[in-house]
Amino acid sequence: MEAEDLNQLLVRTDSLTQLPNRVTFREQINCAIKVAKEKNTQFAILYIDIDRFKAINDNFGHHIGDLLLKMVSKRIQSSIRTSDIFARLSGDEFCVLLTPWLTQNNIEDVIDKIKFQLKNPILLPEEKLSIQVSISIGIAFYPEHGETYDALVQHSDTAMYHVKNTGRNSYAFCSLELVEKNRRKQEISIALQEAIKHDQLTLVFQPKANISTQEISGFEALLRWKHPGLGAIAPAEFIPVAEHSGFIQDLGVWTLRKACEQLNIWQNQTDHPYTLAINISAHQLHQESFVQSTSDIIEAAGVNPALLEFEITESIFIDQPLLIREKIIALKKKGIKFSLDDYGTGYASLSLLTQLPINILKIDMSFIHSMINNQTHRIIIENTITMAQALKIKVIAEGVETVQQLELLKTYHCNELQGNLLSPPLSSQEIANNYYTTSS
Repeated sequence: MEAEDLNQLLVRTDSLTQLPNRVTFREQINCAIKVAKEKNTQFAILYIDIDRFKAINDNFGHHIGDLLLKMVSKRIQSSIRTSDIFARLSGDEFCVLLTPWLTQNNIEDVIDKIKFQLKNPILLPEEKLSIQVSISIGIAFYPEHGETYDALVQHSDTAMYHVKNTGRNSYAFCSLELVEKNRRKQEISIALQEAIKHDQLTLVFQPKANISTQEISGFEALLRWKHPGLGAIAPAEFIPVAEHSGFIQDLGVWTLRKACEQLNIWQNQTDHPYTLAINISAHQLHQESFVQSTSDIIEAAGVNPALLEFEITESIFIDQPLLIREKIIALKKKGIKFSLDDYGTGYASLSLLTQLPINILKIDMSFIHSMINNQTHRIIIENTITMAQALKIKVIAEGVETVQQLELLKTYHCNELQGNLLSPPLSSQEIANNYYTTSS
């Protein structure tokens, strides 16, 4: 082979799998678009992503990840027609160009063949490994979902991420609804960058109280965002965007710094030791420098670490639980308390509480809201409180809204409550006026 031909091959081919690469796939899509326009025909593309591939790389190393990519690509290639174009775009992301036009049923048949080929674990005998692989697939049609390469890939990618967010190991067809959701996410992502950079976010604070005396024990810092053009955007919408876009680390640092600065202001107004709870994401805890950077922020703000509670969710312990445990213990040694938030909605069991280095457990509001009419939930709540308190873990009931809920929680000897029955979230000034005003 001539040197020039070899260079062309290298430029157009993925070196690991020997599949067409992104450059070649773009050319093939552009050719397909040209033909489809001339003949007034249609075609489809499948965007394929290996589920939890990062965890495979992290747990077994990139050498195993590369072997897996080669094996997966061979199995997928054996499932499609010779006339279809199969390419590796990057990492664990692949695309298939299905042309000429296939009906939705035909495409589902192709996907079934691919999934059948991946049904059995991938064996790596030299490494003494057997790895089960699943994939998520997004499908877009030309011209319905785009008339350019970029639009088609983007919209099939959107459909694929919809699968990722709703359970993985499946497929989804692109739709106008998904396209609009993706447009909204991109709009929020761009605006969020500016919001973090220019301090356009705010914190509000929801009180917590002793369930028997109703005396305020502390507050939880909650993020709020009112964009000048988009209006109020709920945390449930912008926080997942921050996680997907990679801004969650910056958002977490901003929240921690602002919350500590506010606590310092309140500390100087009174000697009352109210605690302040701050939500910490899995992304933050997985940062190698989290313990040191957190310590630096707290020291710079001049606050007592013993007044801080970091709220985490059960999902934090899914990946690298030992490492996460070490970081939590390191911060607890500095005086910071840890609270397990939304208990009951994840995978944690009562027995797991004996292994988690937490001080506080917060029962998710979904159980509190249904406890009056749901005997099973009442039993879960009562048993949770009994078990936690036997382990010397304080229990807080989230989302308490009625006197009936409050009275029932009292009979279970729950420690604290939080919710609109006590108080809605308040501004920093309202907190200062109501709880930190010093007497003359």
